[in-house]
Amino acid sequence: MINISKRFEVEAQEDWLYWIERIPELKFRATWKVKIMPPVFGALVRFTVTKGRRIVSVYLDVHEALGYFEGPYWEAYNGDEPERFALEDTKGLLGYITKYLEEAK
Repeated sequence: MINISKRFEVEAQEDWLYWIERIPELKFRATWKVKIMPPVFGALVRFTVTKGRRIVSVYLDVHEALGYFEGPYWEAYNGDEPERFALEDTKGLLGYITKYLEEAK
């Protein structure tokens, strides 16, 4: 059973309420499947985007817990080389995802 008071402590320590207002919206294509995951391994947000057999893993690091990027950043990984994007650079993030998922099958 979850200890809700400890959960609230973690949420407060990581400023979850602060980030709710600052994380930008992402508009995904209708043909993509998006799986949202709990914020594990130091990420505040974690999800995968899939089309067919192609998959991109994405996380949002706002505390530089997983790497360094002069501020909050998205990291996207398609199984090759990961790429990082500033929190506000949703165009870059979605472009990376689109390029990988939509390129020649």
